[in-house]
Amino acid sequence: MQRKSLYFAAAVLFVCALFGVTDVHAQATFDNQTNVTDVLTSAAPTTVWSHTTAAGTNRLLLVAVSMNLRNATGTTVTTVTYGGTPLTLLDAITDAAPDTRTEVWYLLGGPTGANNVIITMGGITPGENVESVSSATTLSNVDQSAPPSAAAVGNGTPASVTLTGTAATDLVLDFVGARETVTLTPPGTQTQGFNTSTGGTNDDIQAASSGRVAATPNTTMTWTLSATRRWSHIAVGVKQATADVEVTQSALPDPVEPGGILTYTFHIQNNGPSSATGVTL
Repeated sequence: MQRKSLYFAAAVLFVCALFGVTDVHAQATFDNQTNVTDVLTSAAPTTVWSHTTAAGTNRLLLVAVSMNLRNATGTTVTTVTYGGTPLTLLDAITDAAPDTRTEVWYLLGGPTGANNVIITMGGITPGENVESVSSATTLSNVDQSAPPSAAAVGNGTPASVTLTGTAATDLVLDFVGARETVTLTPPGTQTQGFNTSTGGTNDDIQAASSGRVAATPNTTMTWTLSATRRWSHIAVGVKQATADVEVTQSALPDPVEPGGILTYTFHIQNNGPSSATGVTL
């Protein structure tokens, strides 16, 4: 049964000046972020909310779920869909207690406009309940292959995870969940997105997200915790769209007679993995 919800349209998850004009090697561009809090039970294991995706090219949708497992330690996400299209699990991690679990699912391309995100949980038995914070984040001009990720867990401050192999043209997003009650604060190098709590008891969850331009060769995402609490943390690398545009030409007839007409034919093929826009010949 859904108890309460909070929607957040991130206006400044990333500074606009960080992004370039769309071309064959366009840099990723932030679109939208929404989030919702919920309490899940065996009778009501599904969270549903509406998320709007702009009609950009080479889109990426990330759905993150942070949950408190103290009352239902076997809980995991079983399916995620957006507008009826299934997402794929990218990464998941549970702390040692277990107190918290964080999962990130992804979809390349997918529907545009306003569509429902539907998350279904499994492993909740009668009498158990799970407090959760779920979010959807969309970007465009993203490389159309599975994004890299890294996950970490711990107890106390800071919550930290390092994504290796990053480049200055990448973006890095992170999603962290900590058992309540606690305040999560990012450093100045990270721009905060949502920072949401389900309540103030030990059975609640505080969850947050942030983003930054990646460092080279690795990027570390950190959060300061105001108290010693167990946490689970996932970082996701968002690489710019890249397209391998191949151009070949031929000329006929060969040979051409004096005064004859020689016709050139150009064949242009995009070998992927991303759509190519702004291409000129």
